This record gives sequence, structure tokens and C-alpha cells, in this order.
Amino acid sequence: MAFGVATLFFDGTGLVLGFRWAGVFSLIILMLITLIGTVPINKGILDWRFDAPPNNWKLLIRRWERLDVFRSSAAILAFAFFLVAMVLHLTGN
Repeated sequence: MAFGVATLFFDGTGLVLGFRWAGVFSLIILMLITLIGTVPINKGILDWRFDAPPNNWKLLIRRWERLDVFRSSAAILAFAFFLVAMVLHLTGN
């Protein structure tokens, strides 16, 4: 995340800077989903007993899986945005 923010200060304006901002925004979304969504579920799972999981364990696992899809998508988008920004910067656009 720190490197993503650092790229905002490099040479680049217009479209390049827009893609860099989009990349940083995607990383922020990734971190928020992780901290607010998946981490609390992960912490709760540590208290589960193997022989007696909670009644709503399937619901929690499905929620974690949905959050992970959004989290992974945000990471892929961030990579794509930074990649496009770099290509545009290198080609002088």
C-alpha cells in the first residue's frame, strides 16, 4: 500500500495519475474488506471446537468466501490499474 501511495508523487499527470489513484483506491478497498470483514471472522474461527462448530458455521464460511472474492477482485484491479499507469507513463501518454 505504501508503494502505491508513493507512486502518486512520481512524474505523471492526467490519465496516468488517474490510474494511479484508481490503484490506490482499490488497495484501500482491499484493506477495508480485510480489516472489517475477514479478520473478525478469522478471529472467531480460532475459538471453534472441531467436534462442535457453531450452528451458523456454514453462513460464516459463505460470508468469508464472498468477502474474499471482493478482496481478491480489488487486488487484481489494483494491479491492473498500476500496470496500465506504468505502460501509459512509459509510452509517454
